[in-house]
Amino acid sequence: MAAQTDPSPSSFYSAFRRVVGANSELLLQKWTDSHSYTDVIRDVILPAMAAELNMGFHLECQTLDAAFFQATGETWARYLSVAIEHENDYSTAVEEMYKLQRFNAPLTVLITYPGRPEIGERILKKYAAIIKAADVFGNATTTAGQS
Repeated sequence: MAAQTDPSPSSFYSAFRRVVGANSELLLQKWTDSHSYTDVIRDVILPAMAAELNMGFHLECQTLDAAFFQATGETWARYLSVAIEHENDYSTAVEEMYKLQRFNAPLTVLITYPGRPEIGERILKKYAAIIKAADVFGNATTTAGQS
């Protein structure tokens, strides 16, 4: 059996786009109710993405909203392949970005919704500065998926 690899930022984003596209009607139905919308992300979108990426999946993992890991058949993940935080309100998502910096995972992902491109550009710069400040070992990169 070939060794499994961790998802790249682009493969994660592609899986996200495909799964969200397949569930767009449900997401649009729930958009105005943040709790119901979050439930769809947690209970439908993220598990489907993990399956598409051939990864194991945990909700509420080590204070994270979710995590993907290499599915080895063992009870515990050897390490987190993807650390995920989801925040409906982009204005409070900065706390989630700080939380993600405490995890040593090949990919850390914040899913939030700035609404307008100029807001997205502004908060991406802010988040890139947070990542840079937390990168004490000089091995972090920033890649943003945008539609």
